[in-house]
Amino acid sequence: MSRRSILFALFASVTLAFGVLTAVPASADPVDPLTVSVDKSSAGPGETVTVEVTFTNPQAVDLTFSYLSFQPEWQSEVGDADFDLTSCTGDVSFCSVTGSPGGHSGYMTHDVVIEPADTRTATFTYQVDPEEDCEGLHMYVQYSFYTYYESSAGNVGQIVSHVLGDDLPATFIDC
Repeated sequence: MSRRSILFALFASVTLAFGVLTAVPASADPVDPLTVSVDKSSAGPGETVTVEVTFTNPQAVDLTFSYLSFQPEWQSEVGDADFDLTSCTGDVSFCSVTGSPGGHSGYMTHDVVIEPADTRTATFTYQVDPEEDCEGLHMYVQYSFYTYYESSAGNVGQIVSHVLGDDLPATFIDC
C-alpha cells in the first residue's frame, strides 16, 4: 500500500468518525394530540351540529392535567353566523361555555390520569339559530383549539396551539 493510500484511508476514517460524532440526530415530527370531526358538513336553520375532539397523550409519561379551549375561527364571527353552544360532554371533569347561554366558546378539563398514547374524547354541540337567514352570505362555523397539558415528570408543561384551516372540518350554514 502506498503512502498516499494510507494517508487517504486515515483522512477518510477521521472524517467519517468526526461526521458520526457530530451528526445531529433526526428529530421526530411533533405528534398532534388533537383529532377533530363534525357530524355535518352543512346545517340549516334550527339544526344542531356535534363537534368531537379526541385528545391523545403524546408524552411517554402520564399526564396529570389536561386543558382544552375552543373558540370560533375569526371568519365564523365575521360572517355573522348565528349559533349557540348547547352542550359539552364526554371524558371531561369540567366543561364551561363562555357567555352561556348563547355562547360560542368554551373550555374543558379532561379526566386524568391520561397514560401514554391513551385518549380522552369530548363533544360539544351547537345549534344554528332557527331564524338564521344568511343574508345572502356564504357562512360557515369552524373552530380553533388550544390545549395545555402537564405530565407526571414534574412541573413540566407542554403547550400546543391548533388553529383550524382547510385541513380541519367546518360546517357550512345552508339557508
